[in-house]
Amino acid sequence: MNRILGDLRNWFDGLNIRERRLVLGMAIAIGIFLPYQIIWVPFQNSVSEMEERVTVKRKEFLDVQTMSQEVQQLRGSGGVRRTGGGQPLLTLADSTARRQLAGAVENVKEEGKDGVRVQVKNAGFDTVMRWLDGLQTSQGVVVREINVTRDTIGLVSGKIILESL
Repeated sequence: MNRILGDLRNWFDGLNIRERRLVLGMAIAIGIFLPYQIIWVPFQNSVSEMEERVTVKRKEFLDVQTMSQEVQQLRGSGGVRRTGGGQPLLTLADSTARRQLAGAVENVKEEGKDGVRVQVKNAGFDTVMRWLDGLQTSQGVVVREINVTRDTIGLVSGKIILESL
C-alpha cells in the first residue's frame, strides 16, 4: 500500500502546477459528488417514498373513519326494512352477490344452521360494502363475520359470512 501511495506521489510531483491544480480540483469534485450520489440521493428518495406512503395511509385511515361513522349512524337509525319476501338467505345472497359483484364471486354456500358464506376474489372494496349495506338495510341481513385481504388498490379477496336478522 505504501508503495502504491509512493508511486502516486511521485506521479503527482512530476506534473506541472497547472495539471496539479486540475487533478486536485477533480479529486475534490469527485470527493463531493460520490458521497452525494451514494449516500444523500438514496436517502432523499427513501424519504420521499415514505412521505408518499404516509399520505396514502392517512387517506385510507380517513376513509375508514368516514365509513365507521356512517355505519354508526346507520346502526343508530334502526331503520332495517325487510323486503326479502321470505326468500331463503342462500338464494338472496347468491343472486344479489352475482348481480352486484359480477365475476368476483367464487363460491356461495350454506354456513352452519342459519348462515351463508360468500367467497370473493378481486372484488371492488366499495362495491362489496355497498352490496353488504343494501342487504342489511333492505333485506335484514347482517354480516356475522368478514375476513378480507387487499389484493391491489381497491380490490379485496376473502370470505363473508351472512345471517338473517
